Amino acid sequence: MVGIVEWDVSKQWASVKKASLERLGQAIGASARDELVAHGVDEIGTRKELWGDSSPRQNFLEARFDPDEPVVPLAIYVMTRVLPVLAAVDEVAR
Repeated sequence: MVGIVEWDVSKQWASVKKASLERLGQAIGASARDELVAHGVDEIGTRKELWGDSSPRQNFLEARFDPDEPVVPLAIYVMTRVLPVLAAVDEVAR
């Protein structure tokens, strides 16, 4: 599942929320789909689109990629965890 960290300024705490490609793009300042593909993601879509899922999580984003490619999970982690926290810290510091 692709989730994104959202920082709560009042609580000074982060939590992982359901991601959208739009929110990911805002966090990285570029097209999330283009960046993910550039880093080795074969496909990104909802669990329903990729796997035919009908569970309550069917509308959560997932990425399909070669499991032998070590860069992809790292790129997803940086885009969904590190960059959003850096952006939140930068916003608070202003």
